[in-house]
Amino acid sequence: MKRLVKLWGMILVMLFCTTGCYDYQVKMSINDDKSVALEMGLSLDITDYADELGITDSSDIDFTEYTGIDKTSINSLEKRGFKVKEEANGYKYSISISKEYENIDDISSETAVKVDLDKIIDSRFKEIYYQVDKSSLKNKYIGDFIFDLTMTDDTEGLEDYEDLMNFQYVLKVGQNVKVSDDNNASNVNDDKTEYIWDLKVGEKNEVNYSFSLANPTTTYLIFGCVAVLIILALVGFIAIKKANNDKKESK
Repeated sequence: MKRLVKLWGMILVMLFCTTGCYDYQVKMSINDDKSVALEMGLSLDITDYADELGITDSSDIDFTEYTGIDKTSINSLEKRGFKVKEEANGYKYSISISKEYENIDDISSETAVKVDLDKIIDSRFKEIYYQVDKSSLKNKYIGDFIFDLTMTDDTEGLEDYEDLMNFQYVLKVGQNVKVSDDNNASNVNDDKTEYIWDLKVGEKNEVNYSFSLANPTTTYLIFGCVAVLIILALVGFIAIKKANNDKKESK
């Protein structure tokens, strides 16, 4: 993301912007069945700045210059199972990167991890997003993400344009996913199923949270054992009742 800020900063330094024009959002959805969906979206609108940028025909725009995401990066993402949707319409551009994982344990490690999602377009990026503390009844997952939006020589003073850009990290969880209260989210909805972090330009943003999820296998085993015990109790009750009836009849 720091690369994106740097590239966009080169544009903003030349302009006196008056309206919002850059949106970047990362969303992680954790479902009750332990599946996970990752979505990253970026939208850019340079309609009001075409003249200042020397652009007279929108067909001449190379949005790679403003996003840092080229065809090679897109091909690499698709080979790794990510879905990439890219759309350019005149002076507007958007791209979404998404991937679904069947089980959160497949993208978790028992050792601590700090994740920089700006590096996801790198083919060497390891798709490990959480640290997991396993137990028999439920697992605890720890999310530790970093979004480096600190200034460089190219972007010094960009924080003055913070209200023109929207950088967010969003966590959505199922009803049975229990997020710990020690998270550092900016906003939480009433039913505690959506957490939003507003990322600040000029800062190294930390996104920290943890949550617990029951192990379905253990849950099924518990219900199975209870069901077996109930069946055995019913069989025993019926057997005892039959034995008592037989004794009465023999008398």
